[in-house]
Amino acid sequence: MNSSVFFLIWLILFILLLLLNEKKVNYEHFTENNVDNFDEIYCKYHNNTFNQTDFYKKDAERIYKKLGSWTNKILLDVGTGCGKHYKYIFDINKKNNKFQKIIGIDKSKNMLNQAKINCSNGYFINDNVLNDKLFKKEELTHITCFTDTLYHNSLDDMKKILANFNYWLKDKGYLFIHIFDRNKLDPSPREYSQFYKDNDGKKHSLTYFNTYTHDAIWNDIDKDSVIYNETIVTKNKKMKNIKTKLYIPTEQNKILDIIRNKGFKLDEIMSMKDVGNDDINLFIFYKI
Repeated sequence: MNSSVFFLIWLILFILLLLLNEKKVNYEHFTENNVDNFDEIYCKYHNNTFNQTDFYKKDAERIYKKLGSWTNKILLDVGTGCGKHYKYIFDINKKNNKFQKIIGIDKSKNMLNQAKINCSNGYFINDNVLNDKLFKKEELTHITCFTDTLYHNSLDDMKKILANFNYWLKDKGYLFIHIFDRNKLDPSPREYSQFYKDNDGKKHSLTYFNTYTHDAIWNDIDKDSVIYNETIVTKNKKMKNIKTKLYIPTEQNKILDIIRNKGFKLDEIMSMKDVGNDDINLFIFYKI
């Protein structure tokens, strides 16, 4: 065998080895047109910074008290992010098998990479719920839309998304959604976060981790939107600043009216104070 042939075989084997060892996350759907607003590094910080286990567990337990009488139950976790809520819903289902399928969806592939680490057996979709073709009419029985998921969208886009939710849900299907009280917005990601005021008198949260600190503050833009400003500083003084615009109106009824107008009726409001959250409540609606 001459040297050129040997080199070619070696090169092919090397490439095959790389492909076999490449760590991949497979999704049921993947949309290349999605613009990922969260880079890989931030998603890793986010996964560690926001980790309120009692909060996620409480929401998951509440879902299983609203199961309905459908034979085949399918739950869609919208804006699943790093999969924190998803993991608890999924783990409970392994014990009681109430849901035929639990789907996590997010338009950020980098967030879903973290979700797959947190729940390796999960079923995830990388797409945008503005896409009305994602599911068939009345295919789902439950939809969760937790934390700030809905608020990443303009009020007009919220209307389209909620119309999709209504279309996808079966009659009397449940929608679980966190609704913010803008007058009580809390910047802290953890129960042990500390507070201080800057020179302008604005309230910051400061959270210490082993290798970095997380500083956060809410800034008003107008009556319908705010910015959540995060500053991460590592031990070697590297800094990362993230500004996330969220459409949280000063009038909470603006969001509630949109939900009602898209064919939902309020079933129950559940406080989150017992798990350290004063600025949001869990609202449970059903399709009418």
